Amino acid sequence: MTGLGGCVALLLVLAAGSGTTGEGEDSRPCEALQEEVCQGLGYHATLFPNLLNHKSQDLASEELLSFLPLIEAECSEVLREFLCTLYMPVCTNYGFHLPPCRSLCKQAREGCEQVLEETELRWPNKFDCTRFPEHHELMCVLTLNHSSVTTSTTSSPALTLPPAGTRTDLTPYPVAQQLTQCSSNVDCILERSVCRGGECVCEYPRTWGPSGCEDSQILGGQCTSNNQCTAVTPNSVCSDSLCTCLPPLTSYLNLACIHASVVGAMCYNNAQCRAVNKFSFCKFVVSEVVGACTCDPDQFIDAQGRCVPRLGGRCNKGDCPRQLGAASCQRGRDAVLKCFCRKKAVQRRGVCVLP
Repeated sequence: MTGLGGCVALLLVLAAGSGTTGEGEDSRPCEALQEEVCQGLGYHATLFPNLLNHKSQDLASEELLSFLPLIEAECSEVLREFLCTLYMPVCTNYGFHLPPCRSLCKQAREGCEQVLEETELRWPNKFDCTRFPEHHELMCVLTLNHSSVTTSTTSSPALTLPPAGTRTDLTPYPVAQQLTQCSSNVDCILERSVCRGGECVCEYPRTWGPSGCEDSQILGGQCTSNNQCTAVTPNSVCSDSLCTCLPPLTSYLNLACIHASVVGAMCYNNAQCRAVNKFSFCKFVVSEVVGACTCDPDQFIDAQGRCVPRLGGRCNKGDCPRQLGAASCQRGRDAVLKCFCRKKAVQRRGVCVLP
């Protein structure tokens, strides 16, 4: 496998063996793909429960096969790919799902809408394309069988990573050293450099750094330069000697930097939600796969969509909403700051009132 698909596959292998598992420590094992409809699409392992919360391949196959007439109608060349990545999701070496990208969903829907209308049917609500990530937000399946990105002759998933963002504080390295002309590897005097296309370059997955060719690192890995981080994870930098996401992005399973999510927005981990609202979490619709950001039980949503404390709820210093009346952020018996009624104020129906 070559091209982007090959790079991502290697990234997943590196992550699986790196010992830095983060939220993926409880990841479930992949299982062999059995459904015939999904054979020949370039992947051979799946993981359950799937994005529709089917617990097994048998249960998923039963529903998937109900769409067989639509697949056979060939209304969209990517419908089978979309349905298979949804019902029989691609399982990575790291042990988590790769969801279909939103563009794959839209392409499947647009191709089949006319056929559905002719039979007085509609695109199912559970296939709402806004449920799926944009290709620049999260690693997802952009296409399986029609990739113009990979150059391999074998069918393999074309996966996408978020595009590289603005990199800050990068040290300018001497280009002349990195691109020394060569005819063979012997001509490349820098350690871990090889001759490619008549020029000395760092052997992948190594990257150019202050001391020559350095090991690239996944999120959370030890680093000395930004290049080590961005070579693997776009929108990441080397901060305090560790690869980390550029704010306000947050890490997803140490494999991608994804956008933070407001209350009600789709999320894949708690960190996405807490990057916007400190006292919120990802309420999973499908366990450990996808959900929506929700305020913690001791908070409520204000008019600006922020999570703010109820009476007795956790707060930041001086951060009790006016809706609570005469309340202030005080340290409770458990040494945690919470919103309590001020001295002489009494609580009435969840509001502090002065006599």
